[in-house]
Amino acid sequence: MRQFILISFIILLYTQGIGTRNGIPGAIYNGLLFILPLGFLFLRNKRPVIPPGLFFVLLYLIWAILSSVYNGEGVLLGIMFSRYLIIGYLVLFATFNSYFSKNSLKRILKIIFFLFFVQIITAIIEILILERAESIVGTMTSGSGGLATTFPMFAFSLFFSAFLFLKKLKYLLIGISFMVIGYASGKLGIYFLIPSLAFIGYAFYLWIDKRPILNKQTLSMLIGFSLIMVLIVFVLPSADKRTENLNMSNLSLLERIDTFVSFAEKGESMVVDGYTISRSSTSERIIKETFKRAPDVFLFGHGFSAYQAMGQTLGKGAFEKYKIVYGITGWSYDALVIGWPGVLIHLLFFLSIFKKTLKIYRESTFNTLGKTLSFACLLNFFTFLINYFFYNFNFTVGGWVICMHLFFSGLILAPQYRALFIKNITSNE
Repeated sequence: MRQFILISFIILLYTQGIGTRNGIPGAIYNGLLFILPLGFLFLRNKRPVIPPGLFFVLLYLIWAILSSVYNGEGVLLGIMFSRYLIIGYLVLFATFNSYFSKNSLKRILKIIFFLFFVQIITAIIEILILERAESIVGTMTSGSGGLATTFPMFAFSLFFSAFLFLKKLKYLLIGISFMVIGYASGKLGIYFLIPSLAFIGYAFYLWIDKRPILNKQTLSMLIGFSLIMVLIVFVLPSADKRTENLNMSNLSLLERIDTFVSFAEKGESMVVDGYTISRSSTSERIIKETFKRAPDVFLFGHGFSAYQAMGQTLGKGAFEKYKIVYGITGWSYDALVIGWPGVLIHLLFFLSIFKKTLKIYRESTFNTLGKTLSFACLLNFFTFLINYFFYNFNFTVGGWVICMHLFFSGLILAPQYRALFIKNITSNE
């Protein structure tokens, strides 16, 4: 029964976009995605074991409610603002308090990766047959374009970890293939962030496992990414409507890179008529405004209506108090809505999971699967940091990424799974 609930949850999570496009109300998905993980609480015969991070989840919920009440929005909106962290933690809780045999776990992982690859297939269909649209990201969502960068980064981390420990180039190429999702949605950040994550991950891998820098794997990775960078350069002229206007088709490879980098640098510091319309300018504006205003703004933000009112057209839906139109990242989302304590609590939650996973990684004699999954969880902490501080809030909002991150983390943290990752066991659930 637990396996059925978990699989149903995962399928709903990764098909809600196509469901809402076909008329299924989003409220139904939101309700089911909250209720299904709760089912694990009622299927326990014994007293549940509390996984790491509960203190920070409760603290985040309490602070969101306090902020919501203080800003005149009521308790319910504070709970709704916190729901994705709560749902993610429920997935961690469910995994931590369940046991799936090796065969059952294989079945669950196959379904997860099948749904991952479905996102690539739907992106290819969108490119070749349908019209490319920023807000449509595979079968996952129809209204969150940033996910087209965050999800490929998350999936890439899993396959990049497999490349490191299985030492097969095909896993690196599979991980890179998720970039097609970003291309289908016209996301430019993907061309910077995936290579950056790869080099951060590889440096972390060399450090944590005390491996020499110069080896065959380093050479393999450099060759693979050199080929990918050449491919990216060919893709750039049609990567996005904005790059199409740069007329890069007649430029050399190096000129295309230079033009794209210059374009990206200008775009990241844009202020038009006093309104911020880029991540760096918006982040700078939020820091200045929240620190110079009354202490209650720093502590409790402006409430969820501050974000709900925001659009992407000057004078229509901008957050007029700060003159923000676009460029909200994960930390600025928290700071703007529930205040800076929310930023700190959110960060401490993920840091607590990272530190516990790192401790287990160092102390356990994992097999290849254990090494791959545990390192992927560690690397995705960096995916969280990059997204939360520099890109957007899709790692923590929406459920697609945070729930899978905490599911994999739960497998590594729960002691009952440890044997599966240390020695081969053949058993049925």
